[in-house]
Amino acid sequence: MSATTMSQKLTIAGIGAKFIGKAPLDEPIGILATALGNNLAAFVNQMVEMYIDYQDAGKTRERIFQRGYKMVDMFMTQKRVSTIYCRIKNAFDVADASWWPFIKTNLNSLLLFSTLDGLGTCA
Repeated sequence: MSATTMSQKLTIAGIGAKFIGKAPLDEPIGILATALGNNLAAFVNQMVEMYIDYQDAGKTRERIFQRGYKMVDMFMTQKRVSTIYCRIKNAFDVADASWWPFIKTNLNSLLLFSTLDGLGTCA
């Protein structure tokens, strides 16, 4: 991977400044970390267990990664991504209804919200 360009660094700095202007960064990061942790912890534990089991069995690094990619492919279905996306959105809405519109407005150059919104409707 190549180094981050100056333009990319400035884009991130600008986004960071907008977030800091709204609230301390630990607030949105905490909301996101909790929502992701609640939705991904079991899967991450399965990945760790697979890694340890395969390593103990003497599998090559390539074989371990091949299995890991297969597990991710099986886990990250369109329905599951939509569910997690909606849970993240709802977590921000519960914390502060102004967060989600703010995030979508300021991160739309980094995340494909139009694609994520097209996965399904959030209740």
